[in-house]
Amino acid sequence: MESKLLKSSLVNKLKIEKVRKKDFEKLIKVYEEAYRDLKDYAEEGYENILKYLNWLYKQDKEGFFVAKLNDEIIGFICADKNWTKDRGEIHEFVVSPKYQGLGIGKKLFETALEYLRKSGKKCVGLWVGEKNEKAKNFYKKYGFEYKGKIKIWEKYLKKFEEVDGE
Repeated sequence: MESKLLKSSLVNKLKIEKVRKKDFEKLIKVYEEAYRDLKDYAEEGYENILKYLNWLYKQDKEGFFVAKLNDEIIGFICADKNWTKDRGEIHEFVVSPKYQGLGIGKKLFETALEYLRKSGKKCVGLWVGEKNEKAKNFYKKYGFEYKGKIKIWEKYLKKFEEVDGE
């Protein structure tokens, strides 16, 4: 019960905001923490990570969100509505390891999905490292389906449900 109260309290204090370029230094730290045990799938080195963050920002800055708890950035997600005409793409999704399992990723992910759905996309895709079972299980809970593999990357897609009146 205490765990649920803590989780609820944290999520209630959580703020999801659009990223600002001045946040990039903090994003690099969170990125490095999150990929510490997943180095096969990560950009390495400050300059490469910064270059990657700039690419994400240029893809769709309106879909680039950060999760803040007491003004500390603890995660981020980049949803790209410009990927194709009908499909949005989630390019990056990171939550600091010390905050995983508390509902923060859920809130970030749902914000990104809603952004893409409201942008008129019919489906959303993402790539995930083949050995990242935790992430794959998370995506499957949201209805993402495995669609194929290229080298160490697996492709997942989710179709948005048709809603009457839309």
